Amino acid sequence: MKREDDLSVKRFLLILCAVSALAVSGAPAEAKKPSALVVFYSWSDAGNTRALARMIAEKTGADLEELVMEKPYPRVYRQVLAQGRKDLEKDLPVPLKKLKKNPADYRTVFVGTPIWFATFAPPVRTFLRESIRAGTAPPRRPPRPASARLSGRRSKRIPPGNARG
Repeated sequence: MKREDDLSVKRFLLILCAVSALAVSGAPAEAKKPSALVVFYSWSDAGNTRALARMIAEKTGADLEELVMEKPYPRVYRQVLAQGRKDLEKDLPVPLKKLKKNPADYRTVFVGTPIWFATFAPPVRTFLRESIRAGTAPPRRPPRPASARLSGRRSKRIPPGNARG
């Protein structure tokens, strides 16, 4: 069972890096900061993002912080899809409750998100934007989801007339 847990953690770390990781490194003067914080959003109480964020925190000794919306999404799946799509199309921040832990107090911050419509869930987008504005994250655009990067590469490598179905 331990081997399966280790594989799951390794897979999540790979996904976290490729899809939604954001590492915030402190300067050498900040060496006394706590090591790491895992910040995540999960719509479902039993969601994969929540489970994997807990696993990462446990395996790395990081603190754990959940992004909570002031007005949570509906609990009905079709309704949350509709609302999530609207929020992404409007590209407006969604109001989040104040975090208990300050990401600026950590040397490294891992961010976990479900992927909605080939991008980060709106609460994570809001968190990343606010972190950048507050100076707690590097002023750069978060990486594109792996699915978007890979689909672009595949289409360039497959010669015309050799479509795979």
